[in-house]
Amino acid sequence: MPAGRALEVHTFPSADVEFLRAAQAAIARWSAIDSTVMLVSRVQAELQVQYPDAVVRLRAAHTQLDEHLVILYAFRDGRVG
Repeated sequence: MPAGRALEVHTFPSADVEFLRAAQAAIARWSAIDSTVMLVSRVQAELQVQYPDAVVRLRAAHTQLDEHLVILYAFRDGRVG
């Protein structure tokens, strides 16, 4: 991640603690990547080994109040619900 930026992940379904842990571990392994696009791609690929339908998306910057926070959404089944 670029210097001075924090990273946060929101997982869906939110009750799946194992998926959350897997997403957090993948992010920790790839967090040194400077490109958020590449980070999303690597985290998604890693999650798909265990969760084939997993999709990771970057929250749109214009929807965030804090420009120093990067938020990722990880969907275990490819979508919410």
